[in-house]
Amino acid sequence: WSDGNVGNWCHMDDVSLIKSGVNLVTNPGFESGYLNWTNSGTAITTDPITRNYYVKINSSSSTSQSISGLLPNTKYSLTA
Repeated sequence: WSDGNVGNWCHMDDVSLIKSGVNLVTNPGFESGYLNWTNSGTAITTDPITRNYYVKINSSSSTSQSISGLLPNTKYSLTA
C-alpha cells in the first residue's frame, strides 16, 4: 500500500503467536495503542469504515514485542 507521499506502507493488525490455542501476544490488535509494543517510526491508525486499529509500518520503521517463556523444540504459529 502506498499513501502517495511517504512511500510504501504495510498495515499490520491482529498479531498472534499461538501455542496450544493461546495467543501469547498482549494487545494484538493495537486497541490499547502501543501498550506492550516497542516502536520506531510507526503510526497506529483506525480504519474509518471498520473502526479497527492497525499499525502502519514501512522499511524504515519497526514494531516489536518481547515475549518471555518461549521454549526450544516447541511448535508456535505466528500470524499478522
